[in-house]
Amino acid sequence: MEASASLSYLRISPRKVRLLGSLIRGMPVEAAKDQLTFALKHAALPLLKLVKSAVANATSTHKMDEASLIVKTVTVDQGPVLKRYRPRAFGRAAEIRKRTSHITIVLTDSSPATAKLPHIIGKAASGPLVEAKDIHHEKRDKLVPKDTAKPKAQPLGKTKRISDTIVPRQGTT
Repeated sequence: MEASASLSYLRISPRKVRLLGSLIRGMPVEAAKDQLTFALKHAALPLLKLVKSAVANATSTHKMDEASLIVKTVTVDQGPVLKRYRPRAFGRAAEIRKRTSHITIVLTDSSPATAKLPHIIGKAASGPLVEAKDIHHEKRDKLVPKDTAKPKAQPLGKTKRISDTIVPRQGTT
């Protein structure tokens, strides 16, 4: 069974709300409430109120147990954009886009991870999932340090001439 709650026209950018939405997706409701209570983001308070509203919907209308609720999905969609203008240099105006969000939270009473658990337990009881292999540890040779000696200094006559290393500029000869 599922219960949902939605919030429209929240005056926070969807990109910022999605950070917290992806944080609580898949969590038990109590853990999600704890995360949102101590999150330092501006969108945490409206999202916390929305989670509490979804829990109230689940317990009152669907008679679900609050302890078994899990956040199934958190959808954050973009709402209308309010356009404002700010004066800039040389008589220009720059547009400021004030974005809004539409949020929907869906809670469910059982997680898909626990639904798959009996199948995994049955396979584990029948036999090992991974074959045991003999592991041979090879002894590594010690690393030999490279020769870090400085190159020998050459006598003065053996070095390159400076005129060989400097590239002349075009147009000058």
